[in-house]
Amino acid sequence: MEAIDINALMEEIREKVKSEISQNGSDRNVEFKPSIVEVKAGALLHSQDLRAINQQYTYGAQFDESTIKSHRKGFVGRVIVGLKRKLYRKLWDGLLRDYMSKEREFQSSIVRFLNETARYIDARDSSIFWGLNHKVDVDVTKSVERADRLYDEFQGSLTSLKSELVELTNSNSRELASNKGKLAEVEGFINQLNEVIKGVEGIVQAKAPSGFNPKYVLFENRFRGSKPRIKEHLKFYLKYLKAPVFEIGSGRGELLELCKESGLEAQGWDLDAGMASQGSLVKLGDGIAALSETEDASLGSIIAIQVIEHLTEEVMDSFLAIARKKLKSGGKVIFETINPLSLMALSSNYIRDPSHVFPQHPETVSYRMTLAGFKNIRIEFLSPYPESEKFKKLQIPQSLPPRFESIVVEMNELVDRLNSIFFAPQDFAIIGEV
Repeated sequence: MEAIDINALMEEIREKVKSEISQNGSDRNVEFKPSIVEVKAGALLHSQDLRAINQQYTYGAQFDESTIKSHRKGFVGRVIVGLKRKLYRKLWDGLLRDYMSKEREFQSSIVRFLNETARYIDARDSSIFWGLNHKVDVDVTKSVERADRLYDEFQGSLTSLKSELVELTNSNSRELASNKGKLAEVEGFINQLNEVIKGVEGIVQAKAPSGFNPKYVLFENRFRGSKPRIKEHLKFYLKYLKAPVFEIGSGRGELLELCKESGLEAQGWDLDAGMASQGSLVKLGDGIAALSETEDASLGSIIAIQVIEHLTEEVMDSFLAIARKKLKSGGKVIFETINPLSLMALSSNYIRDPSHVFPQHPETVSYRMTLAGFKNIRIEFLSPYPESEKFKKLQIPQSLPPRFESIVVEMNELVDRLNSIFFAPQDFAIIGEV
């Protein structure tokens, strides 16, 4: 059997170590790159590899003569076995015993370290697992408790809201019943008053002089409003008027009276004899025709209140052209008419008067005035509807949950939009300058 050259083997190992050190650098350790392996808790401590090294960590560190045998039989075989055992015994006692003893101690230390490391890692993983499990359990419990509290709060809010709504409904029902009673009394009084007015109107028509038709003045008195009310409304225009003032469609003469009281020179015309008879300052006749005969650039203001909705398109264009010629530099033309942007005003105030020709949109009137040569055109919306007649917004109870509150806010925005369409101001004034 060929002998093992221990010195040559160790020299080979040293050369190999030197080569690896020279390749990786003499001043730093060889880089350690761990592989990522998924290991379950307890797998290290109970692994087959750890069990194997615990059982075999002394493998190769002991000498057993009984393992030396020969394939030869008889005396020669026994001599060969004896020589081999004697040689291995000397080799063991002289060279390998101390080396194997230290190797066994070294291997024992490694195995103990691996055992302790496995126990530590498994204990740590177990602690982390149960700690995480406890945290998840606590978090889930808290979440369930919070969900229960939120549900209880929601149920409480819902119950409170239902109670408030029921109370509000009952209160509104009582108020409505009371208002119905009052309304019935007022309607009864209004019906009586209407009967009286109809009687007076009948008397006026029956006693009217020959050739005089009081129908329109009776219509205006009934639906447009009383003379003091109209006069109060027309005070708005005093700040725009410059003398001399020319009014077309003066009606009962409310504006002319205001001009006289303010010291403004003014004249006014109306086609209806019944209307003109109501105002001592009103002249009976065609105002546009009278305007056309007026000296050019002689007027400070031309005003027509609730007139242009009675005019055809051709007459309106002619009126604007004449007004442009008759005004002084800086003079103003002023029109007031029903606002068609208000559905209530359009369906009530405009439709009610059969003498109306076509509703006038503020942008259309402004455009036509621009084409006629007027400048600095401005639009003013007048006669707002009382808040009591508009759609009412919903009140937001303090106990209302946020998600229901957003619905109420959206509904109130819709109410505002509807009010801007149905209950926009009833009239608009448009003012242009030469």
